[in-house]
Amino acid sequence: MAKEPMGLELIKRSIPWDEWAILFERAVGALQIDAVVAVSTAALVNIALSKVAPPHVCTEAFKISAQGRITTMARAGASAAMLLHFKKEIIEVAWQADKAIIDVVANETWTELKILALYAQYRQDNGLAALWERIEMENEGVVIPPFSMQWMHSKRIIEQHY
Repeated sequence: MAKEPMGLELIKRSIPWDEWAILFERAVGALQIDAVVAVSTAALVNIALSKVAPPHVCTEAFKISAQGRITTMARAGASAAMLLHFKKEIIEVAWQADKAIIDVVANETWTELKILALYAQYRQDNGLAALWERIEMENEGVVIPPFSMQWMHSKRIIEQHY
């Protein structure tokens, strides 16, 4: 009896959702992607995976982000790492649907990020808004949810230290 390759065994426990997701990177300046292309990409990827991967390693829930990126999730029992084991095949068929696709990577999720910034630059009342805008401008594709940034101490304590 043939055994599945190591690392591709069915996962029977739940894993965090961000370990399921993969992201299709597209060329800089590519036209906005539409839903028809995403559906076509999904179909081609799953057909290719059905030929080379174990039956539980497939995708579902293709989505297009506000930035025009395609993301998809591994079906329950699989993970993003399993999908990326077949990265070459996924990129080849995805490229047939959308020529702007250049890579496929695991999704990265940061739950909390601490930034050390010069207080003097952001001291004014709209300081966090200015910092928020600068972070988004300098990091393409990074979207910071509203009200998610805050000073680590109250303004009064920071002013006393400053």
